[in-house]
Amino acid sequence: MIQLLTNARLAAHTVLQHLTDDPMVLSLQLSRRLPASIVHPAARLVCAISPKNSLSVPVLLASLTLGDEGDVTRRLRFGADHKVAGVHARRLADIATAANLPALSDALLAGAQDSRGYQSAQARRLWHDGAMTAAVAALEGSGASGRRLQARLAGELAVFQGTAPALARRDYTPVRNRVLHLLTNSLPHTASGYAQRSHSIMAAQQQEGWDVLAVTRLGYPVQVGKLGAGSSDVVDRVRYRRLLPTHLAATLDARLQQQAEELLNVALEFRPSVLHTTTHFVNGIVVRAVAEALDIPWVYEVRGQLADTWASTRAPAAKDSEKYRLFQQREAEVMRDAHLVITLGRP
Repeated sequence: MIQLLTNARLAAHTVLQHLTDDPMVLSLQLSRRLPASIVHPAARLVCAISPKNSLSVPVLLASLTLGDEGDVTRRLRFGADHKVAGVHARRLADIATAANLPALSDALLAGAQDSRGYQSAQARRLWHDGAMTAAVAALEGSGASGRRLQARLAGELAVFQGTAPALARRDYTPVRNRVLHLLTNSLPHTASGYAQRSHSIMAAQQQEGWDVLAVTRLGYPVQVGKLGAGSSDVVDRVRYRRLLPTHLAATLDARLQQQAEELLNVALEFRPSVLHTTTHFVNGIVVRAVAEALDIPWVYEVRGQLADTWASTRAPAAKDSEKYRLFQQREAEVMRDAHLVITLGRP
């Protein structure tokens, strides 16, 4: 019961943060978490009974949920051509940003400059392009919700600029052949290639005589909708530990510090002789802090060039953006600091 209450609090915190940060993205994420057998028929019904050129937010979100990019683009272009203005234009601009239609977002924002929430929408648009400092600056002088968004973006920018967790050195004696993994997600809650690869590596390590424990990121899997998750899972004899505190820090820099402290507590209990984590770099800076506090080696497993993955969903100019440059710098820094770097293959 206590764990369920903790999970409910974490879920509520996540929803409230997304309501401030990007309510349109929150709506899309919720629609994807709910059963498709319910959501998709409802979305098709909304689109079917709505006028062809309806610009209502529910209709556009229904089209996005169905993946009908052509319909979303057509409706938003109709809105831009007919000079939709005010709060409605701002909401449509947010949908265009979420749908990766930056030119339409810009056109719609032009009609929303005096509307409530304009600065937040402008910041989200800049953030989408990787203009991180400009996005934070765009929120200067905004209201309470804008200040919360500004704090959240500033915290993430600080991490990309090099802010990292710091832990005091601890007296520590490791136990040989024990490895502690930090993972972004895992079985049984996420059935991805990432989760399966992690599981296979740990199973192989166990077969070689290692004692293995995995810890997943702070708040997972509750933050992806698994409200009934417990504090641990065992899959094929591989143990997974969850970091589900009663509260989460409000910004990314503070949450990574919180995660490092939680991971250190697990390490002091489990007493590994090596730490192992995977891309992207936020995992690396957390594990680096714990490894330095315990004076043990750590491994960074590069499973992709995630700066390029981010840029691939945007215009070619994304590779000239502030985010791309900082992303690459942090990845290179973490790889230099790790005791061993391994990859998926020679390319």
